[in-house]
Amino acid sequence: LAVYDVRSFLGDLEDAGRKLSRLMRNRIAVERLSAARISRRLARLTPRAQLDNRRQALMGHERRLVELMQETLSDRKQRLAVAAARLEAVSPLARMQSGYAFLTAEDGKPVRSITQVSAGDRVSVTLRDGRFTARVEETEEK
Repeated sequence: LAVYDVRSFLGDLEDAGRKLSRLMRNRIAVERLSAARISRRLARLTPRAQLDNRRQALMGHERRLVELMQETLSDRKQRLAVAAARLEAVSPLARMQSGYAFLTAEDGKPVRSITQVSAGDRVSVTLRDGRFTARVEETEEK
């Protein structure tokens, strides 16, 4: 009891060495994971990565803008076609296809009533395929 057992001391020392070695390996593994995490975070924060992220976002916005422009253009074309059809329905030229004519007095104003002309006046008659000038021979009111 008075003499210290060297073998026991060496065994304790080996155990402590193994424990210290295991603790160091664990600490190194934890620090490697932390370093990898920080490295990935730094990679995302580099100007190049930020530029790439913003470029991708811009490309997404550009695609959406093109889609919206195409939708708007398609809608406007449809509305224009409807408006054109309405105008065609009330167009004097469409009426002329049926044999009607458009009369204007010498001053170029449309003749809408018999009271606007009298015998001897010249009028311009426009048909679907051309125009001619005529002289009023007589007028008769209803």
